[in-house]
Amino acid sequence: MVVAEKTEAGFEQVKIPPRFDAAVVREHEWLWKCFVTSPAHLLVDMASVEFIDSTGVGLLIWLHKSLTASDCHFVLVSPSLVAKQALDRMRMPELLAVAPDLDTAKQMIMERSRNIHAVATLDLSPAPKPLTWHGEIVTSNVEAVKHLTESYMECCVAKPKRIAIDLAEVRFIDSAGAGLILRIKKQGRLRDTDVTLLNPQPNVLNVVRSLHLEQYLFGESKQGPQ
Repeated sequence: MVVAEKTEAGFEQVKIPPRFDAAVVREHEWLWKCFVTSPAHLLVDMASVEFIDSTGVGLLIWLHKSLTASDCHFVLVSPSLVAKQALDRMRMPELLAVAPDLDTAKQMIMERSRNIHAVATLDLSPAPKPLTWHGEIVTSNVEAVKHLTESYMECCVAKPKRIAIDLAEVRFIDSAGAGLILRIKKQGRLRDTDVTLLNPQPNVLNVVRSLHLEQYLFGESKQGPQ
């Protein structure tokens, strides 16, 4: 049985059964849709999982993307060894938040909720500093960060054109954030502008690596934390 309950205001908790496969996903389709149509922060207890197939993993990814788009957080709680191994094979730990217990998961969500809106600092002085991204670059704020970054690129008048984006204060990106970095890099090439990404933190690099974009985005000039 899949057991779902409200733990407190704004949180939902679901306990995944020992076997998490296509049959279970289909049987509880109504429940997964409820999580998405009435979104709240979702804690997914995977401590009892003894088997998980690709359909189960696919459902986790779908829930994560759907809830993130609704400004809600999705955390896997205490995944069993079998669940960890299955997720590791698909490089999911870099994309999905994981907590060892419910209290840690709630604390993680509360911390992220306080800092969900990323800030990008734009300096247009005669000798401008790099554009600085802050916080989390995720689905809910990626358009705002994109707009400011593109404005920064349009203001570049240096010859040859060069801009730098400092990622030192970015704690986390999701696939939408990684997609934004890729888009900015491609736009730079189209505009004959050299886009340099500075100081990517480990959590950012993990997501980029999971999407096999590290070489394209950073190449040999990658600069780690300083």
